[in-house]
Amino acid sequence: DLSCGVDCAISIRFDGHSPEAFTMPRPVCRPLDVGGFVLNVDTGSPVNVDELCFSVHGSGTHAECMRHVLPRDSGKTIDQLNPQQSLVGATLITINVCDFGSTAEGYTGKQQSGDSVIAACALREALKTIHEKVADADRPFFYGAVVVRCQHRKQGLSEAAWSGTNPPYFTSDAASLIAQLPGIRYWMCDLPSIDREDDDGHVGN
Repeated sequence: DLSCGVDCAISIRFDGHSPEAFTMPRPVCRPLDVGGFVLNVDTGSPVNVDELCFSVHGSGTHAECMRHVLPRDSGKTIDQLNPQQSLVGATLITINVCDFGSTAEGYTGKQQSGDSVIAACALREALKTIHEKVADADRPFFYGAVVVRCQHRKQGLSEAAWSGTNPPYFTSDAASLIAQLPGIRYWMCDLPSIDREDDDGHVGN
């Protein structure tokens, strides 16, 4: 029933109650100042004209593509991808994070044994459990989008202050597992990034 969709996005808000990550400032909405003339009815302007300032990478749910890590004149931007179909089957799984040191998995870039990570072994088990009654031939449909919800200590995701907290991230093995799922087109999670907050610039996932 397409009229009963579930919005799982965290909206960008301009009232100080948006999340923030990577030391980026929270979104701001302010009356536009044109040479000292403030376009705000409350201060005498005939109209209200607002100026919005935000960085989607640290302020709410957003989409990425290869252009995020390529030179600006390389690759396609999000608006150029033009998905062939806007509605796809999706699988929502909830994963417990674990310490990186407790896994036999790797990560491209700086990491520490006490880092909280989403491991391939946990993803594999969750996918097996949720799809045990789905025929193999039908699984690619439900892998159109994989939404990973993480059980971690950060509460109040819609207002979370992630900067400097080393949020959980995906191991390289977990990223490879998701990338190889049959029919995968979209990978979503409730974390600021699929990579470590500070991994010396590798962003390997």
